[in-house]
Amino acid sequence: SIAAIWVGSTGTGAGCKFITIKNCTLASGSGYPYTSFGIYVGSNTTIGNYGDDNDNLVIQNNSISNAYYGISVVASASGVDDNLQIVQNSIGSTIVANYVTNYGINLAYISGATIAKNTIFNIITPYMPVYGISITNGVVSSVFSKNIIRTVQNQSTTISKGIYVNTNTAISNLTFSNNVICEILEAPATSV
Repeated sequence: SIAAIWVGSTGTGAGCKFITIKNCTLASGSGYPYTSFGIYVGSNTTIGNYGDDNDNLVIQNNSISNAYYGISVVASASGVDDNLQIVQNSIGSTIVANYVTNYGINLAYISGATIAKNTIFNIITPYMPVYGISITNGVVSSVFSKNIIRTVQNQSTTISKGIYVNTNTAISNLTFSNNVICEILEAPATSV
C-alpha cells in the first residue's frame, strides 16, 4: 500500500493535530489493483488501518489523481477524528490512466466535519464497487455541501454510489445541502 501523503496516529489521544494540506498536486502512481491513496489519514503503523484522534485537519484546494482512494480519513470509536475540513479539492482525472478508481472520499469515525465544494469525477473501474463519497461507521454531526460528484461507474457490477451513507449510528446528525450528483452508472452503463 502506498500514499502520496500519509498522516498517522500513534494511538488514542496521540494523533496528529492542526495539520493543513493545501494547494498540492498528488498522484500515488497506482489505482486498482493496488491499495493506494492520494491522502491517507489513519494509523501510523499500517496504511489503510484506522488511527485515532487526528483532529482539526484541513485538506484544501488539492488536485488528486491516480489512486484507489482519493482521500481516506479513518479513525475508531475510541478516538474519533474531530473538526475535519475537506474543501475545494479536485479528485479525479480526465486521463484514463490517472483515474481515481474506487473512492473519491472515504470517511469513518469523524465528528464535526465539513466536506464542501469538492469536485469528484471519473471514479471508474471494472473491478470493485465505486463511491464518490463513502460515509461509514461513526460519522456524526457533519455537513456535506456544494460538492459536485459526476461519472462514478463500475463497469462490471451494479455497485456505484454517488454518496453512500451507512453510519451504524442511531442519530447521525448529518446535513446534505446543495450537492450536485450525476452520471452514477452501472454495467452496462445505465443510469441509476
